[in-house]
Amino acid sequence: MTISDQLPIKAIEDLQFQQFKVHLEEVCRNSKYYSQKYNGLNIKHSDINSWEDLQKLPVLDTETLLKNNLDFPAVPESRLKRVIVSGGTTGNPKICFFGDNMQEIIHIWASVWQAAELKKEDMVTILCPIPLASGMLITELVEAIGCTSLPVGITSPPEFSARLMKQLNATAIVSQPSTLQSFAEQIKEFGYYPKDFNIRKIFLGSELLTDSIRKTVEEVWDCEVFDTSGSSEVGLIGTECMEHNGHHLAVGCAYFEILDLETELPISEGLGQLYITSCLLYTSPSPRDRTRS
Repeated sequence: MTISDQLPIKAIEDLQFQQFKVHLEEVCRNSKYYSQKYNGLNIKHSDINSWEDLQKLPVLDTETLLKNNLDFPAVPESRLKRVIVSGGTTGNPKICFFGDNMQEIIHIWASVWQAAELKKEDMVTILCPIPLASGMLITELVEAIGCTSLPVGITSPPEFSARLMKQLNATAIVSQPSTLQSFAEQIKEFGYYPKDFNIRKIFLGSELLTDSIRKTVEEVWDCEVFDTSGSSEVGLIGTECMEHNGHHLAVGCAYFEILDLETELPISEGLGQLYITSCLLYTSPSPRDRTRS
């Protein structure tokens, strides 16, 4: 059960905003980047008294994050507990931090993923980048649900990973479409075929999951496929449930806005872009983060 199952929308938003106000106060006071940015724009913590006031804050784009990410944390180094790095093989990496409330955040994410009805008896293969990347957080997420994790990553030899999955009777996989497709082709060389495994559910993220890709994965692995979303800056955004009709959002961790593509003003319907404001990430604050969604 998630926070959205327990409270009406207005109560959820009020709780989110209380968390965000505490977050924003620390950001204004302690974040090198934001204290300078907001002072330059004459923005004060006391100016933001409702989610409607969020429009007074500038949006955050990837270029700004890449240029200033080491100046983002709003807490001392002693409270930084995990570094997550995305990209950087051909340029500057996106460096984000998690702090001493990381377990609280992971448990909120876990409550969202439970909408997909993972069971405690499930063994989940983590076929995602692990060193310095999101695969570590996903491993902790599935363990918080109560599942057994099998974090093989993407650097383990495919034959070795497939052998482990078979021997340990893995029942679920977390990966991205291109990685899973490559894995399925590679293990065939060693006599392993996707339908020979006991996989019941596959969770895919990091890349666009089209209807065509979903159908192909379901046919190849003979199982149910769930779309997930997330980013380095805010972590988990959401995941599908058994109905496969949109994502359950991690409202316990963040506030979500849909803004007009041209005016960047909130809209209730029509074509727009998703912006996310974290309520709990003191270590990598990202008010009004412009996603690629």
